[in-house]
Amino acid sequence: MKSLLLTTLLIGTAAVIASPVQVQQGPARVYRPQRYSLREGVTIANKYCTYPLQFTLTKPVNEKGEVFAMNLVGKKNCNFVGGFFSLTVNGYKMSELDFTKEKITRWQDGDHSGMELKLNYDGAKFTLRLFMRPDSPVLWGSLIYDKDSIDPIRKATIDIQALPSMLKIVNQKTLFSNAYTRELVTPATKYSHNNKWVNLTSADTSFIFQDGELDGSAEDKGSGPCWFWIDRTNLSRSQAFVRNSWKIFLKFDLKKDCQVVNFGLWHPAARISNAEMAEKLKKEPAAFTFK
Repeated sequence: MKSLLLTTLLIGTAAVIASPVQVQQGPARVYRPQRYSLREGVTIANKYCTYPLQFTLTKPVNEKGEVFAMNLVGKKNCNFVGGFFSLTVNGYKMSELDFTKEKITRWQDGDHSGMELKLNYDGAKFTLRLFMRPDSPVLWGSLIYDKDSIDPIRKATIDIQALPSMLKIVNQKTLFSNAYTRELVTPATKYSHNNKWVNLTSADTSFIFQDGELDGSAEDKGSGPCWFWIDRTNLSRSQAFVRNSWKIFLKFDLKKDCQVVNFGLWHPAARISNAEMAEKLKKEPAAFTFK
């Protein structure tokens, strides 16, 4: 009995060591499930962070057809929770695409584990790969232009959005504008309130979405910031929109001959302050480097 128990423990330990990144797929839990014709969930996790992703297709309503959505789920509605990523190609929005759960497959390369999602923009085909590795809290991604595409890239744009730290609620009313000190911090500069899209420079290689007041330094100061990185080698234009409102937006245009765009996002598992995030990024560069 002891021998059997020891063998079982050793096998379990070996499995944990061999697979430090866990990937689970199954039906997604959603509010009002009757609204959806399809709902699939994929959770990618390691010992640092967990990323529960939901892929849904809403049923047609009146003259509005089915709507596809990819969302990050979280206990608190902040940072990258919700629709954090979108891709528009040749005039077709991601929300307009056909979706079946067969378009999602498991992916693994060594100790990198995650999933792939097939996207078909009327002949311009892409694979969106999302994965983690054991040494990093980041959800890494690669957007790959498929070689069997029928249509070329004429115009393609990646949109990223985040709601830093928290939403303010005053007298039971949620405030969406004129109540925040939203900031987008890059290695080169700090972008603050601007009522227009601003072109990013080549030195803007990573992005901290934060709030100067709701800085995560205490429970009443929100959850704190989140982080995003993108390889801009195959991008033609990069822009940011930071205004006095609830969300910060990034926009990246792909080059017409783009083959792949690598990126990563860190949605911290626990509250973290602006200062703590800046210090962690400085002290642990390897964990926040794509490889």
